[in-house]
Amino acid sequence: GEVFLKEGETTLNLGALSYEVFVLEKAQEKYANDTIYFNAKDLEFPLRFRRWQEGDRMQPLGMEGNKKISDLLIDLKVDGSKKSVQYVLESKGSIHWLVDHRQAEQSKLKEGTKKLLCFRQIHLT
Repeated sequence: GEVFLKEGETTLNLGALSYEVFVLEKAQEKYANDTIYFNAKDLEFPLRFRRWQEGDRMQPLGMEGNKKISDLLIDLKVDGSKKSVQYVLESKGSIHWLVDHRQAEQSKLKEGTKKLLCFRQIHLT
């Protein structure tokens, strides 16, 4: 149920989901819709990906205050069978990403962000 991503690794596999992992050294003018971008300085390697647990909370991007992961999954209408295998990204003691759904406010790109850690979902055909 846990996956650790070390600095420099370029692929992340989380069950049925796979991501290309890459770093950008400067902010972009345009961002791809199929990629999630984190302010790299807000994350610490190795990154810990684990299944969510009852009581987990995060502050979703654009929202004030924290929300329970269980409530976010309900709001997002995530199927019950998928809830049990849902991953979160945890770094520095906080949840930064409800994988494939919502990013946390504390690791968003800010004015002056210099280094971006990016995850692009790999779609297998």
